[in-house]
Parts: sequence; C-alpha cells; structure tokens
Amino acid sequence: MSEQSVIMAGSPALHSLVDAVGSPVFLVGVEDGPQYRLLKLNKAHEQATGMSSDAVRGKLLDELMPPRMATQITANYQHCVDTRENHTYEEFLNLGTGERWWQTTLTPMFDSNGQIYMIVGIAADITHQKSSQISLAQRHGEIIDRIAEMRFLSSTTAQDMGLPLRELQTITRQLKDGFSDLGDGKLALIDKLEEVVASSIADIDSVVERCLGAHDEAWSMTSFAIDRVCGDLLSILDPLGQCDVRYPTGFVRTDGAVLNIVLRAALAAQLTPISDRPEKIDVTLTQADGDTLRIMVLGHRSDEKHRTEPCGSKQHAAVISGLRHMLVARGGAIWAGSGDAAAGSGIGFTLRGYLEKPR
Repeated sequence: MSEQSVIMAGSPALHSLVDAVGSPVFLVGVEDGPQYRLLKLNKAHEQATGMSSDAVRGKLLDELMPPRMATQITANYQHCVDTRENHTYEEFLNLGTGERWWQTTLTPMFDSNGQIYMIVGIAADITHQKSSQISLAQRHGEIIDRIAEMRFLSSTTAQDMGLPLRELQTITRQLKDGFSDLGDGKLALIDKLEEVVASSIADIDSVVERCLGAHDEAWSMTSFAIDRVCGDLLSILDPLGQCDVRYPTGFVRTDGAVLNIVLRAALAAQLTPISDRPEKIDVTLTQADGDTLRIMVLGHRSDEKHRTEPCGSKQHAAVISGLRHMLVARGGAIWAGSGDAAAGSGIGFTLRGYLEKPR
C-alpha cells in the first residue's frame, strides 16, 4: 500500500466524511501492478452488504472474493484508472446478502504529481428497478399475445360490420340509377344516405387498417457492454471460474432486460448441475441482418456419452419452452443448438438489436 494511501485511509476526517454519506461508499487504494486494495467501507455499505470495513481493510480483491467476481470488479477499476475519469456502470453481484443490481460510480483521486492513488466508489442499489424491468419483460410476451387477439377480434368485427354497409351502398347506387327527380326531396335523401354510408365504410376501413398494420414496440433499447453482462452473470453462476467460458467483447444496443434473462437461463442450463458441465462454453454474438442479433451459447464435451446425448439437453428444452413467448413477441426466436460434439450443444436465440462500433 502506498504511503499516501495509508495516510488517507487512516484520516479521521475522511472516515467521518465517508460515514456521513447515506449511500454505500468504498475507498480503494491504487498500487503498482496495478493492484487494488480496499481501504474503507462506510457504514451504509456495511449495512447494505453485510461486509465489515475492519475485516476487509488492507486486503486485495483477490483475497476477498471469488476469482470471476474479482476479475470483473478489477476491470471496472482499471477502466477508471485508464481513462482518468469518472466511470458509472451497472453490475450484478452477490456480496453476501444475496444477488443485487448496483449502479456504481468510480471517481479517481490524484496526488500532487497527477498520479491516481485512490478510487472513491459510491453505489446505489437498483435491484428493485431491475427486477421490475425483468418482470415487465417476462410479461410482455403474454401481453403482446393478448393484444394480437384483440386486434384480430377488432378487425374481424369491423369487417363484419362493413359487409351490410357495402350492400346498402350498392343498393343506394342502383336506386339512384335512372331515378327521376320529382322535386319532392327524395333524391336529396338518397344522396344523403349515400354520403353517410360512404363515410361509415371509410371509418371502418381505417379501423381495419390500423388493427392489421399496428406493431407494438413498447420495449426499450439500451446500449451496454456485452462482456460486462456475461462477466457479471458468470461471477454469480460460476464464481470460482471452474468452467472455461469464452464470450465476446464490445457494445450492443438491444433490450437489456430480455438479453439478461435469456443469457442467464442459457448459461445456467450449461452450468447446472455441476456434474454435467461441459469442458468449455462458447458465447458468440453476430449481426444476423440489419436489425437482428444472433446469440449462441454452446457447450463442448469430448467424452463419448455426450456425442449421442448432448449435455444439458433437458435443461435446454425447459429454457426454450419458458422463453419462447417473450422472444417471439419481440420479433425474435429461440432454438436448441447443434447436438454434435464438434459444434457443441446448447441454445441459440435472436433478438432485435445492433452491434455498435468500438468506442
């Protein structure tokens, strides 16, 4: 630990200031390597996570948490140091009080020589908001199905109403053909009837067109790093890094809640139970066409058994059944991946979205 970090960590004024903040705050010392050492957790952080500031003070991340989680958190610290700017991001962690979503902001602290010697982090628990987003995403498919049924019923009803009006329109035109105007106002009444019928038919046609042509896009697209999503999920599903998992890097723009739900389910199907885990897992992401992302989560096994019986096949079937409605409602699809040993077995799915250019 650097001398300046030691001085700052032991400063009573700093301790009092940090403890006065109502949100979880943590101080991290930046050392050569680079290495990151926890210096302080404020009282709000202790209450939110169950961690003790005294117990973690002076320890490296690798000494406090599983490898995957330490790697994921360290990557965010390194980003803050590399950019020398504030870094705000969302992360999904289990710090001892259950799985939670956090929105974390890291702020670099500079010494008199312009070197970063400490990072101040402040976190907000956004689990409730994320849970609401995920719940809405899961219900969205069911809602879209009901909307589709209502649209079909509305359009059918409107078309049925239009049939007698079109017959009346035909009769009115036939009645006018060769009708002699005797000046008693009957022709004016026929003209008015024809006008009302034509207007009603136009209104019905408009309703049918809206019902059949409408397309619901109630979900929202956000931009995020796909490697951060994969890393956060794996820090929960495989915290010790026992399985070799390769996943893409870069930014995508899509429905983040849905991607998180499906990706977590696909990875969990590969990693559970532990006795049936593949030797390695490949997560691939490609742009299938103009506005569709294609994601594959495939596990690879070399033993003879899984050449004929793909690992996790029962879990895969359950995942596909449970998520099909949600993806189809968004114009996507989900299927079982290849079952041969070379290509691997697992789950593939598509979702509206875009690969973004490197930042």
